[in-house]
Amino acid sequence: MKLFFSLLIFLPILLFSADSSEIEFLGFSSDGKYVGILEFGTYDGSGFPWASVSFIDVKKNDFVGKEIKVVLESTDEKSTEELAKKQALSSAEKEREKRKIPSFAMNGVASSSGNSISISGKVHNVSASTKAVKLLNPKCPDPYVPELLKLSVMEGGKTVLVLQDDKKIPTSRGCAYGYRLDKSFSSGKGIVVLVQFSRPGFEGPDARYLVITGMIP
Repeated sequence: MKLFFSLLIFLPILLFSADSSEIEFLGFSSDGKYVGILEFGTYDGSGFPWASVSFIDVKKNDFVGKEIKVVLESTDEKSTEELAKKQALSSAEKEREKRKIPSFAMNGVASSSGNSISISGKVHNVSASTKAVKLLNPKCPDPYVPELLKLSVMEGGKTVLVLQDDKKIPTSRGCAYGYRLDKSFSSGKGIVVLVQFSRPGFEGPDARYLVITGMIP
């Protein structure tokens, strides 16, 4: 499963004005089965602020329930990303309670901005590799070259879990390239990895994210 915020965080240098989003991890459920994710940004072209809240089944690496999205169709000074975030989080309260996420806070959660993270008291490393592919797609004009992503969790130099192994690029991801690890989070045996990628946008490269989850055996 790939969470696209169009479900990790650093921004590559953008050569042109572009649409970029930011993402916040909202925490694990009390039983470790689910996580909440908040993404927000401002659309290029319209300039409308937006925010969305999604919930993910950690073991299945897939969405549960419906995405809760707010778009403020205005560009006045009161229509801000912060207001969109506030409204999206408020609208997500019932789903948060249903998924037994105690609060939108990371209580008891290990986090890392590098490639190492503690899972069940053991140090693990997150490894990412990419492979360029030829793709005849109007969404991928020259000079952009799309890439496949492989994401693995390693312990002591051995792979213990393959979180993601692209065989083809999903249509919803578009002309994705420039993958980069951002942050990782863990609780119990569950792990959440945030990965940023770029794709051609309306006014230059757009920054988007994948949220990839799994359970360590």
